[in-house]
Amino acid sequence: MPLGLEELRERTLANNLVWLRSFGCRVRRLGGVVFVTHPDLNDYCALLLFADPKSSYTTLEAYAGHRPRRASAPNVYVDREAYSPELRQLLSRNGCARKSVSQVTAGEWARAGRAGEVEIRAALTWEVADWASVYSLGFGREGADKESDRRRWGMSFQDPAVGHWFFLRRGKVIGVCQTCDADGVVGIYSFTLVPEEREFDSVHSAVNALRAKLLEDGPARVYFERVKGPENSRPFRRLAGALSGFKVIRVSEAYRCDGFDKDAPADRRAF
Repeated sequence: MPLGLEELRERTLANNLVWLRSFGCRVRRLGGVVFVTHPDLNDYCALLLFADPKSSYTTLEAYAGHRPRRASAPNVYVDREAYSPELRQLLSRNGCARKSVSQVTAGEWARAGRAGEVEIRAALTWEVADWASVYSLGFGREGADKESDRRRWGMSFQDPAVGHWFFLRRGKVIGVCQTCDADGVVGIYSFTLVPEEREFDSVHSAVNALRAKLLEDGPARVYFERVKGPENSRPFRRLAGALSGFKVIRVSEAYRCDGFDKDAPADRRAF
């Protein structure tokens, strides 16, 4: 039975929180407000606002005045439905600069697509270092970032809700992805191919390989998030074009709020 928009939005958000917890994020949710922290990854220290405009404004105002102590400025993600002129002004007063826009796209796979040259297989527990290495290469992460990838994905390999996959062409690994099966939907995360394998045919074939794998257990509700912005030129903007029938169900804007680190009483903790 097809899900309504609000139920689909709720389930995909809940799925995303399962994925965040899988690699060490601490998540606290209060209705349409989500607080996320991670002891090592500042990019995952965030305030997510999905509530109505009035509640979102009140939460952000309290957060700005009583923010927890942290090493760097937090990220604030605001759902388009949470915006108001007052909230925009509050963001501006606190030095919040928009850095990207994310679109959550969802749909249902009921039948397999045309098979291509790319195959898929599950990554085994002992292959975490190999999987993380391909992930780092695909997303252009080196040095300390690469080591961080190995540690966090080592944690996610222990979570039964999260699957890790290799894409192969003629027996050679050319990419990876993750799936998170929770709350009645399957989230696609960390989808990447190595730089020399990014032509459309490879992307489309990899998507069809994943699609066939997920359909082994019957039709699947699937979603993924596309991030668009100067700091997020990910290689798979073409992924959306390979998923006919999917639709955007949520749009959020991400802000870096350096002003939260100025003059705030760090010893006062509202959250």
